[in-house]
Amino acid sequence: MVSLRAVRYLAFFILTLTASALAAPQIHVPHVHRSVLPTGLTVLVAENHEVPLVSLHVLVRAGSMDDPAGKEGLADLTATLLRRGAGARDAEAFARAVDGVGGTLSTGSGIESSLVQAEFQAGDLEYGLSLLGSLLVQPRFDPDEVTRSIRQAVSARRQALDDPGRLADDQMQTELFRDHPYGHPTEGFAKALETITRADVMEFYARHWNAANAVIAVVGDVEASEVETMVQRAMGEWKAGRANAERVPLPSPVRGRRVVLVQKPAATQAQIRLCQVGIDRKSPDYFAVMVANTVLGGGFTSWLVDEIRVNRGLSYGASSRFYPFLIGGYFRISTFTKNATVKETIEVALAQVERLRAGRLDSATLVKAKNYITGLYPLRLETSDALADALLQLEYYGQPQSWIEDYARRIEEVSLEDLKSVARAHFAYDDLLFVVVGDRAQIESQLEVFGPVTVIDPE
Repeated sequence: MVSLRAVRYLAFFILTLTASALAAPQIHVPHVHRSVLPTGLTVLVAENHEVPLVSLHVLVRAGSMDDPAGKEGLADLTATLLRRGAGARDAEAFARAVDGVGGTLSTGSGIESSLVQAEFQAGDLEYGLSLLGSLLVQPRFDPDEVTRSIRQAVSARRQALDDPGRLADDQMQTELFRDHPYGHPTEGFAKALETITRADVMEFYARHWNAANAVIAVVGDVEASEVETMVQRAMGEWKAGRANAERVPLPSPVRGRRVVLVQKPAATQAQIRLCQVGIDRKSPDYFAVMVANTVLGGGFTSWLVDEIRVNRGLSYGASSRFYPFLIGGYFRISTFTKNATVKETIEVALAQVERLRAGRLDSATLVKAKNYITGLYPLRLETSDALADALLQLEYYGQPQSWIEDYARRIEEVSLEDLKSVARAHFAYDDLLFVVVGDRAQIESQLEVFGPVTVIDPE
């Protein structure tokens, strides 16, 4: 019997291959009504009457990069606690209030920002906004819920140490950014989480969760002329506060090669990450970099997949990706392999980077990569939920709505010379951090050829 996961994987594989061969469809974004309430809350509204649902997304400019030293995980914990009781409702009653009308509501934090996502039927919009307003304006932070949430977060972090892929990603972030505010997992560290108190949570909320530091996007079966009044009614009491400015320095890039081996005794496979500090969202090279990365490792037909998976059978998966932030970002190659082929797998990955940097690509490769990107991009904006998220991102990064509508055109304008230029500028070869999670006894000697090896224990 074929699993649902396998069916979805096959469907996505077929979809991406199809997208590679099709011309880019026209992207049309509904008119976005933008207003700012007296408290400073920015309100974005887009009408989409095809389905009687409304997506409500709130972005707050506070993420794990705002965690105080020694309290790593505080931003994410604060976001989690917001949905565990608000106003007159405790955690159970609040969950019942959302479920009772068939709605959904989640909260979470990333590196740069925190997010509240909710969806309600159009007829329940005002009720949904009232619940959202209660969460934002009157969080309870009940002592028992704080204790329970910290205990759950600590347990989750300790369980993460048993997941080699997760461990590789977390250690990569820690090693790449070191003392920079980006340099720890969003979920924090177990030891740091254990020091967090209810007072810490309340102080973080008071400092960052205010109206002027937030944006709400309302997308779906709504009348834009009515939404601002509803939002004002639901959230008008939210403390005005002030918006967070750009608050981190530019990350320092890796110089030379560094190899970090994270001990995982008795592991039969090794997780491999090759990484470097990367571009930010507003980089003039953004679109050319996206195309170049698609060639290298951004899809099922990329060089990394062809050479590591298809031609050599070293791994089931290999990819590369840029993560652009407001200030800087990072680039990562990710794969895994059995212990005996760690050195070979890394060498093959590096050979593809060298191939890209040397400009060994042709017009057919460029066209295929551009078609792949432009064919998939509109599919990522089809739902109200996805559009709400996209609008928040534009607001956060200070980019116009035309950024979405011009996306395909900007991709199509990338030339072969553009690719060759950004390949040498942004795809590192000699200056790289290698993070490998695996059995030291089996793989350390294979890693020594890439540079001095530092061996560490998880967390």
